Amino acid sequence: VRVIAATNKILTDEIRDGRFRSDLFYRLNVISFNLPPLRERAEDIPKLIEYFLETLGSRYNRRKLELSDTAMDQLQTHTWPGNIRELKNTLERNIALSTGDQIEEIHGIESESFIVAGSTHAIDVKQISLADVEKKHILDVLSSVDGKREKAASILGITSRTLYRKLKEYNETA
Repeated sequence: VRVIAATNKILTDEIRDGRFRSDLFYRLNVISFNLPPLRERAEDIPKLIEYFLETLGSRYNRRKLELSDTAMDQLQTHTWPGNIRELKNTLERNIALSTGDQIEEIHGIESESFIVAGSTHAIDVKQISLADVEKKHILDVLSSVDGKREKAASILGITSRTLYRKLKEYNETA
């Protein structure tokens, strides 16, 4: 059995303070290395962004997706208290909610609220379901193309039939 473990604690301090067993530490501590938090490795951020844009872009069928200079600056200057997971989730959220080939501005890293698809009001992330975010995004895209379902479906990356089904589900007749 090979065990790979990670922690954000300094285990020698935890052992000293009686919160971690020393025998377990010595069983696990064959090879150890210290990986500083993302905020201390700003030079890694562009490569991670590139990787996540490629993998997440592929997942969302958005292979040509790019970031504007503003969006890149936002990502590079954020402190990333959630480290790489926060960066990945931030990019995934912005990819999922974007409508064009370029993300102009990053939403969701300044506070607990974010702007959905360029709308003019903030949504409290803790108070809205994913289904409601999807519904709002679909209706915003539809509104932005003056109700043209074919064009909205194309922007959303779904079929017209799926869009029709979603609108029926939302009781919308647009």
